[in-house]
Amino acid sequence: SDLVPFNPNGRELWIDIPFGDNNKIQIYDINGDHVFERSGGSGTPAMRWSGRNSSGRKVKPGLYIIKVTAEDSTTGDYGKKLIRILVDYK
Repeated sequence: SDLVPFNPNGRELWIDIPFGDNNKIQIYDINGDHVFERSGGSGTPAMRWSGRNSSGRKVKPGLYIIKVTAEDSTTGDYGKKLIRILVDYK
């Protein structure tokens, strides 16, 4: 996947969710440490991330991996995608 640049100063990153009623984004730093997680229910077309960790602090500049998972409990369809993102405050 392509590397997405993101400057979180006063911005939010919107992450598209493919489908489903059990959606989740998980964000990890380059070392594999868990940084942030958000879940959404049915009809959630996108989720946002403000560049902050689960404690509400700004993340450090660097490379992050966003894991998007979606599941439709009615059809059993399941999807997953990974997005590489570069956080840069310049």
